[in-house]
Amino acid sequence: MFKNKITEPRVHPTPERIAHACGGYNNCIYNNCEDALLHNIGLGFEWFEIDFIYKDNELVTDAGRSAEITGDDRSCSYYSAKDEGKASSLVLKNTSAMTLVDLARVMCLYPKIRIVVDNKEVSRNMESMSTLFDALPDAAERVLPQIFQPEEFQVCAALGFKHVIWTLYNYKGSDEEVISELKKKMNLEEGGSIGYVTMPQARAMTQLSKDVNKLNIPILAHTINDQGEIDDLRRKGVSEVYTDWCIP
Repeated sequence: MFKNKITEPRVHPTPERIAHACGGYNNCIYNNCEDALLHNIGLGFEWFEIDFIYKDNELVTDAGRSAEITGDDRSCSYYSAKDEGKASSLVLKNTSAMTLVDLARVMCLYPKIRIVVDNKEVSRNMESMSTLFDALPDAAERVLPQIFQPEEFQVCAALGFKHVIWTLYNYKGSDEEVISELKKKMNLEEGGSIGYVTMPQARAMTQLSKDVNKLNIPILAHTINDQGEIDDLRRKGVSEVYTDWCIP
């Protein structure tokens, strides 16, 4: 078990691209495997969004739903690939899910990388965050929990996480409710404020981006694989994107 040093809240670091599900690898996306992680570290990524699931009650990376991208259209998502018959439920050949021991080993080898957590078992999100905090090195600074509901923020702050992301893809509230909740979470004594707001591309192109920007909270958008779309999002105030292929 790693001992995590807790420090005072500070300015939240700005990512330079976030590799979605460990990033694209061998013309496949949604890998969440060590080979994809190492490949994209080699390309210059330092931030990695990783999907986690429970298998036999053990938290592991979700490496079982790769989507093979054929031809030149590497911008399609896992879900569009699934619709087009290109998605596979099989892992890439000779790859497998990472255990937390595997991930901790890679984090020790590459001390600059940060992990953005996307827990696919939503009901166990806070349970998984507690497990990750204890299992991964320097988790207070290097692991960024993604919360689905604003009330989860206090739990993450109490655990010791310093850089919490509120991702909106599972939140049913209105734009007005998003802004109201963000204002409530600003300048809290127990661990600071929500560090980032993540939203799908379509929502990031709306007035909500402008309203979040007024609160000086960085906006992250997913999942973007076209430089022109990244440029459009930046003009809307988006700070960075989750991507499969667009290297830093």
